[in-house]
Amino acid sequence: MYVTIYPNIEPFLAFPSFDVPGSIQHTRILENMPLVIPDPSTIPSMASSSTSSIQNRIFKYDVFLSFRGEDTRRTFVGHLYDALTRECIVTYKDDVDLDKGKVISKELIQAIEDSRFHVIVFSKDYASSSWCLQELTKIMECQNMTTEQTVYPIFYHVEPTEVRKQIGEFGKAFAKHEKAEAAQKWRDALEQAASFSGWDLETIANGQEVEFIKIVVNKISLKLPSIGAAEDNLIGMRTRINRVVSSYILPDEFCMIGIWGMGGGGKTTLARAIFDQICNEFEGSSFVENVRERSNSLLLGLKSLQQQVLRDVFKKQDIFVNGVLEGKKEIKRKMCCRKVLIVLDC
Repeated sequence: MYVTIYPNIEPFLAFPSFDVPGSIQHTRILENMPLVIPDPSTIPSMASSSTSSIQNRIFKYDVFLSFRGEDTRRTFVGHLYDALTRECIVTYKDDVDLDKGKVISKELIQAIEDSRFHVIVFSKDYASSSWCLQELTKIMECQNMTTEQTVYPIFYHVEPTEVRKQIGEFGKAFAKHEKAEAAQKWRDALEQAASFSGWDLETIANGQEVEFIKIVVNKISLKLPSIGAAEDNLIGMRTRINRVVSSYILPDEFCMIGIWGMGGGGKTTLARAIFDQICNEFEGSSFVENVRERSNSLLLGLKSLQQQVLRDVFKKQDIFVNGVLEGKKEIKRKMCCRKVLIVLDC
């Protein structure tokens, strides 16, 4: 599936370099999009609102990873961390194995408090680490104090029931702490954490770690507040977003959408808001600005736009396009079997 949105009709009609083969092509032109203006009345109500919202607080980290280093640092967690950072999800991962029976550091406590999501990787020996259990207890304390943070447990070769009831191999790992002063507190934290909705490697993606990680990263991406969320404060914006989004729901097809209207009518604002809302549903995406100006440039031209699209979609900065024809071939070759969203803003 290949979806292209044009906030102006001209590139929609005269930008041949981005032709991509598809099984079926659909063209839609949304004309005369009404002027989008701010609603001043919403500003004070937002500022004075006492309702807790995940979008109201600014977090230093998107994700905090809790895991036992000896089990997963160089394998599953390492791959998960790489996948999260490739998606520009700011992730805290403790890179030093500090399980020496000491109290967790103030830095780690601060990182837990400053993270939007807490992803806990429960492995067979997770509960053998007093460090991990202290981390977990702090995470649960944060969870009980605010609705702005969310826990996502990952069950890595252990069953949720084993974690919740401390039985099986997981229970054996916890047994060494039975006489510890904090044992009951840790049991309560394990039971609570295992009750949250999360992901079980054995039941998702047939146990294939690569596919499993893709699912986890995608779910977290969708939960992150959109950069363009503030656009909801513009009059009629939500209606216009829904109108365009409903135009592209065509599985496995090539779809082009043109947004046409007078200058200053909010076409770019609308296109950006749509892009922010749906880009995570695609395998790759690119928002290309100033297309008319850049395509006419003697120094940049169409090949620079093609190069940007390829780099954005494949998240690689080492892609170079030497000429327009080569760029056209590369786009056709690399994108014909991918689900891609491209916005060309004239």
